[in-house]
Amino acid sequence: WLATLEPELQARMDGWISDHFYRAYRWVLEVGQTHGGAALNTTKAGIVKGGLSHLHGVRTKGAFVAALVRGLGSNLLPDKRTELAKMLYQWAGETPADRNRPLESYFDERTGGHALYALDLSAPVALEELHSA
Repeated sequence: WLATLEPELQARMDGWISDHFYRAYRWVLEVGQTHGGAALNTTKAGIVKGGLSHLHGVRTKGAFVAALVRGLGSNLLPDKRTELAKMLYQWAGETPADRNRPLESYFDERTGGHALYALDLSAPVALEELHSA
């Protein structure tokens, strides 16, 4: 999928992967295998696939970091996932919306910055929508 990106984005993505993905992947491997930080046992390929699966559509470094936290952290216990998030944000020079709750941050493309997830109770939800989800 990397080869399908426009050249400028491909170069940026390649840099982010080189700078952050591999480093975070090695950390996840060590924490998951030697420190009991994994919620479920998985393969190295499963960890890589999980990490890469969240990167589709990413165009900025902030979005890359938020996606990598979700992807590579998806198999970690909550405390280790939080630790990974804090490290990734620091390594990338990004700041989550709330440093104390980095897992509750996402990258908002509209504003170009990190924001906290919020429950929107104003939108009505029909029972049929829940069945199709």
